[in-house]
Amino acid sequence: MEPSTIAMVTSPEEFVKNLEKYPVEVHEKPYGITKTYKISDYYEIFVLDIEPNQRLSRKRHIDRDEFVLLLDDMYVELYEEDPVMHKRGDIVIVPRNIYHRMSTGDKSGRMLKIEFGGGAGDMDDFIRSEDDYDRPLNVKYPGME
Repeated sequence: MEPSTIAMVTSPEEFVKNLEKYPVEVHEKPYGITKTYKISDYYEIFVLDIEPNQRLSRKRHIDRDEFVLLLDDMYVELYEEDPVMHKRGDIVIVPRNIYHRMSTGDKSGRMLKIEFGGGAGDMDDFIRSEDDYDRPLNVKYPGME
């Protein structure tokens, strides 16, 4: 696959709808569903559907940064701080080696994530420090969230 332009869009929902033309893998997770869209040989886009009152792992990436577009209101925890409610449409940049976690409140939430850097697409590129679902901690973990 060659690098490609996804589309010019006017809303987060329109952006996600444009992803439907790309190959997708759907993964059931303890917190909900993750869809992985293969845009090219160079990058993938993840759309996470998170059930109400769920938290993703608290983790950091070794060699990659993340661009996160919140498709719904959601709590974001960065830099060892308490979770802060962010609004639909907010963009969060997560630099490599920074522990982070996203979570929902009483309603489900969706987020779109694009990874950048040497570890983009490398599912061994994160270290988990906390997890609500008894998955391994403090190891270079083979598998996403």
